[in-house]
Amino acid sequence: MDPRLLDQTRREWRQLGFFYDWSDERNEWRIVGTRSGLSALADRLRLYASNPRNAALSEHEHLGPYMYLKITTARDRRIDADGIHGSLSDVLALATLIQAAVEGLDPSRHARICSEFSTSSLGGIRLELRPDGFDPASVDDTLAR
Repeated sequence: MDPRLLDQTRREWRQLGFFYDWSDERNEWRIVGTRSGLSALADRLRLYASNPRNAALSEHEHLGPYMYLKITTARDRRIDADGIHGSLSDVLALATLIQAAVEGLDPSRHARICSEFSTSSLGGIRLELRPDGFDPASVDDTLAR
C-alpha cells in the first residue's frame, strides 16, 4: 500500500479521535479511544442531531477514514453493521448514553450500550477506554501491513 495513503489514514484516525470497527461475531461497533476521543463520538452525534438538515429520513453522515460507521436518520432506533439509526432526538439520546458511559469508565475498561438505546436492536456499541496518549491509528491492523 502507498505510504502516503497509510499516513493519511493515520492522520484521519487521529483527527476523528477514536478507532472503530464492526464485529460480526459480537454484533457490535468497537469504539476505542481516550476519554476525550470517546467523548468525540458523543460530540459528533450531538452535532449531527443539532443540524436541521439531517431531520429528513435517510439523511446520513459517514465517519472516519474508511467511512464504514454511518449515522442515519430513521424512524426506528437501531444499531447494526451499517451504523447508528434513529431520529435526531434518538441520536441525541445515544450521545447522552455514550457520554455518561465514558465518564464512568476506568482506563483499560469497557462499557456496552445496546438495550439502553433500543430494545429491538440486535447490535450494540462497545466503548473501550485507553489512557491519555493512546493513538487510535495504532489499532488499525490495515496500517501495520
